[in-house]
Amino acid sequence: MAARYHGKQKLGNRTGPSPTITRMHSARWWGLLATAALYAGCASSDGGAGDDDSSAQQGTQDARVGSGDDAEAPASDGGPDSGVHREDAATDGAVTPPPDGQVPPDPDMAVGPTPDGGPDHGPRPVRLRASIVLTRTPQADTGTASAAITEPIAIEAPPGCRVADVDPNAAPPAPPRGYDGGELTVSGVNGGDLRFRLSGDAAAGFTYAPDRNVGENLFGDGATLRVTGAGGAHFGPFELSLPAPASMQLQSPREFGETHDKEDPLSVRWVPGQSESLLLLMIPTEPLSTEPARGNWGYCVIPDSGQFDVPPDVLSSVARGGGPFGRSVLLVLTRTRVAQTSVGADDVVFTASASHGASITLR
Repeated sequence: MAARYHGKQKLGNRTGPSPTITRMHSARWWGLLATAALYAGCASSDGGAGDDDSSAQQGTQDARVGSGDDAEAPASDGGPDSGVHREDAATDGAVTPPPDGQVPPDPDMAVGPTPDGGPDHGPRPVRLRASIVLTRTPQADTGTASAAITEPIAIEAPPGCRVADVDPNAAPPAPPRGYDGGELTVSGVNGGDLRFRLSGDAAAGFTYAPDRNVGENLFGDGATLRVTGAGGAHFGPFELSLPAPASMQLQSPREFGETHDKEDPLSVRWVPGQSESLLLLMIPTEPLSTEPARGNWGYCVIPDSGQFDVPPDVLSSVARGGGPFGRSVLLVLTRTRVAQTSVGADDVVFTASASHGASITLR
């Protein structure tokens, strides 16, 4: 998990009188839950987020691209609708030699004018992915909404449990280069349409940012969420929708204060719901707080069945490094709905997730 979560505000105090965690104020959790949604979404997509053969449309309702029923690529003739030059299958791979004195093009890149015939926005890879992630976090002061158009990133999240050494304060890797797909709009969320504005240029790459802050309840249970892409220099227009996941209701362990023997399986219970994937995260925390700490982080990709027993070997690994009073751990369940469709050779992955957490001690 190569993510950095900023912020230093403490989330609670185990010695204080409060019986529950009423808010997760730290900005680190916003990034954490978005990462959880990404892992869960990759696990539920057919072939995973990095599989170039994936064509799943799981969780999709009324998914379509452009104005037709079938996905369409931008025109390849360099005309007014062209954002990308693509190799014509009739040429059998033949490439026209460049004029004398010019460098041959990278075979993995394509170059084309903007759809309106404006200046060139730079080359693009042969395949791109538009990723739109919405998270609902009732225990935090805000949800998360993010969007990007990049080359597909392979993230392996097979079913079962894994443990990874994570330093939440480590410098993050450079983000992948972003590309231009025009304005993105999400409807069906609370507070009216949410628009992602495009910024950047061919030299630095392109990024998306929401046009407003999103609240803690970004969407309602079962709401129809729809994302529309206007299309831009590197990515064609699209429209995709999915039903929002139900609120995550964790029943066991309780939100605050349980102590568990790391040598025994941990029984986790919740109200089951319909989702493509459910991710269980176990994050070691700093003493007397729920601030993420360096250590072994556990994650399990599991069915949304309402019950799961975390095996002792995972618990023992996560508990490693705890003091004489045990290891403080935050357990987070994230339910995710996923929709996916194609835009020519490119694809769109739209995910919406809801999370709920509990603070426990492993001894």
